Amino acid sequence: MNALSEQVPAGAQIVDAILYWQTVEKTGVAPGGPGSGQNGYFRPLGITGGPAAPGYSISGVNVSNHNSVSWSNGGCSGTSTGKLLQTYRTDVVGLLPQDANGNVLINGQFEVRLPSVSNNSTPLTLGATLVIIYRVVTNVPGKAPPLDAVVIYEGAYAPTPGSLNTLQRISGFYQPGNDQGGNVISRLTHIVSSGQSNK
Repeated sequence: MNALSEQVPAGAQIVDAILYWQTVEKTGVAPGGPGSGQNGYFRPLGITGGPAAPGYSISGVNVSNHNSVSWSNGGCSGTSTGKLLQTYRTDVVGLLPQDANGNVLINGQFEVRLPSVSNNSTPLTLGATLVIIYRVVTNVPGKAPPLDAVVIYEGAYAPTPGSLNTLQRISGFYQPGNDQGGNVISRLTHIVSSGQSNK
């Protein structure tokens, strides 16, 4: 359970709300079956008429696209441990509360319940992140905010202690803006679970 780390500006229109989570599972576990972290619950808190615990049922789409992100104390580049890190995603914008005019209310607290057991067993959920995409609309001439492009790369990656660099070719942006010094304006955000200084 946590509040949003940043507030969405008042009057902003919510374009999408995407929940990501990562779970350690044994190799060969059937999606949604025993030992899988695919299914859980999502619940906005403090909303009159909202769902009772445990909340809305959710089921994630596995976006890992990998065969080699294992889970071990020594490194995460092989499959010798028999455990894999799975990355799930589900759209929760339809589960968010709305005001009397149908505007989605996003600033607040949310509860996410996912399968998780001890460090030595599975499934072990490492964390969840709620990604909010919104747009700011204004009718004041000359006060329109700059246009931003949002590109999301999904998947799973884990460096080994001997290889701490991550390489990812990024595309999908168009006509990037520049600051006063001529530098391209951009921001990159990683969703990281169970980060350690040697990984």
